[in-house]
Amino acid sequence: MARSRSSVLSSILLFLTLPSLTGAVINPTLDVKVDRNPSYKPNGPAAYAQALRKWGAPVPVELEKALAVMSTPPGHGGTGDIAVDSVLQDREYLSRVGVGTPPQWLWLDLDTGSADLWMYTSETREATPSNRTVFKIEESTTAQRIENGSWSIAYGDGSSAYGTLYHDTVTLGPNSSLTVLNSTIESALSTSASLSSDPILAGILGLSCSLNSNASPKQPAFLSVLLSQLGEPVFTVDLKHYSSEFEAEGAYTFGYTDKGRVLEGTDIWYTPLFDASKFWEVSYTGMHVGGQQEGHRIGGDGWDTGSPSESNSSSESDPDLDDEDGSDSEPDPPRAIIDTGTTLILVTPDKVKAYYDAVPGAQKGAFGGLWTFPCQLNSTSPSGEGGHHAGGEGWNMTADMHGKGTGDKGGHLPPLIITFPPNEITSTPFIAKIPGAYLNYSTMWDDPESCMGGLQEWPSDDFGIFGAVFLKTVYAVFDVGQGRVGFAPKDLGESGIW
Repeated sequence: MARSRSSVLSSILLFLTLPSLTGAVINPTLDVKVDRNPSYKPNGPAAYAQALRKWGAPVPVELEKALAVMSTPPGHGGTGDIAVDSVLQDREYLSRVGVGTPPQWLWLDLDTGSADLWMYTSETREATPSNRTVFKIEESTTAQRIENGSWSIAYGDGSSAYGTLYHDTVTLGPNSSLTVLNSTIESALSTSASLSSDPILAGILGLSCSLNSNASPKQPAFLSVLLSQLGEPVFTVDLKHYSSEFEAEGAYTFGYTDKGRVLEGTDIWYTPLFDASKFWEVSYTGMHVGGQQEGHRIGGDGWDTGSPSESNSSSESDPDLDDEDGSDSEPDPPRAIIDTGTTLILVTPDKVKAYYDAVPGAQKGAFGGLWTFPCQLNSTSPSGEGGHHAGGEGWNMTADMHGKGTGDKGGHLPPLIITFPPNEITSTPFIAKIPGAYLNYSTMWDDPESCMGGLQEWPSDDFGIFGAVFLKTVYAVFDVGQGRVGFAPKDLGESGIW
């Protein structure tokens, strides 16, 4: 049963008052670079199936059959000041983490949607791809096996992983002096094929706020141990969209917020975690399709935090995704989990349909329900002009917004606007604007003329998942100490052209 937010925070604060379990010197701040995974291949259907599996939703039979015959195997969509670079056109983000003594540098997925630190090791029974680096337990002078220790993870589709437990040292980032001693390492004895297909990914480092792992006997989650060494119980995420013209480096920062990554002249907006949730789950108030509205800026002179309907624009108002008459008919605002370990944005079917109704030629049906559209679109704007991008004067709808991603196709999707409620500090909401280029996820493996969108359906009215497609547009702050998530606008460069 999920604990309340207050009980989670009480556990955190109690832990922080205890003497350091690591024996290491407290280091108040840390930057961890995020790198691109050169082996990860864009596979939209696989990314969708992975998200459904992770969060326990059923995978359509048609999609499972399609994945079985694809030449490109399903990968683990994901992500972690450790630096974070986007992986082969930002389908996956990985960070280098040192494990053991001396450190063995592994590519791990820093995942805010889970709590375990598990990895492939020299104990793993399945055949290991030649280019995957695994943790060689026998080569670490500080590895200590936990007697009778075990762990297991089961996903909604029946896939699983299990293994043994060790205590060892973890170093965050090759240039970091921060080491976390006596971290619980979950060594994978065996994993399902759907979890082990990525030849580079060596494991998962969970950063969920729940502090619960799947280890037995019970072990502290890595995040709880790490917090004892940080100046502030906070970490941040800055993922970057792939662009040959915009090579800014993404990163996770631990122990502080890096104001240098926030758009100049703007502040970080915070919202509390949804009560009783063990994930980074927050409320949002609505979504609508962006268009010509003058006030909807990704950067430039400022960041519009007013209601979308209050924009100074003489154009017809943009389509509202909450209901057909434009009013908010829901008694409670919808909820979403902010997850670095999921690639796509997943929301209720009615919102997804309303978005793709604004895209010429878009249709639902591929592989049991995926939304696709013609890769080559002429325009999604009534007049084909208007809008703004970071640091520029405007944008041209005929410009190629997708050609740098999966080929030479020019899919011009409209931007997606997501609004978050006002908080106790400010009476204005936060508005996240996702450029159409970010929503053009990949070409379909069986039809190069069709593209799959980064916005797809979640089969529930309760909540959705905001993955990397969303996180690329904001600087995100995960404040463990105060039980909240913060968002701020950032420079998107030319990749932020709407």
